[in-house]
Amino acid sequence: WFSNEHAGETCPTLQTQRLKIARRFVAATHADFVERAKNFPLKPLFDKSAKVVGDENYEKMVSYQIQGLIHPDVVQVEDKIYLKDTAKRLGIPATKSYFGAHDDDWDAAAFGGAM
Repeated sequence: WFSNEHAGETCPTLQTQRLKIARRFVAATHADFVERAKNFPLKPLFDKSAKVVGDENYEKMVSYQIQGLIHPDVVQVEDKIYLKDTAKRLGIPATKSYFGAHDDDWDAAAFGGAM
């Protein structure tokens, strides 16, 4: 889970301490996390409980992902214009967007000016 393949090699004692602390935290909180998740309300876009039976293979899980991507509500998650607007509203830094438009507000001149 490290982006550096040598993570921990320069100070293995510290790395061991970090891993032990993280493992203790997971062990102490996992049951509570799972219990709370049982009653966590999910929007229909994310709720796969009626579909998942527990023996899904990779291809079946991919099909669930694809079904989610064609769900009408996915635009609230995948649309980068909405994402950047939400990030801005919440004060979260995001990459600069030079131009963005939906079909209903597309303006070729504005696009040309931005480029």
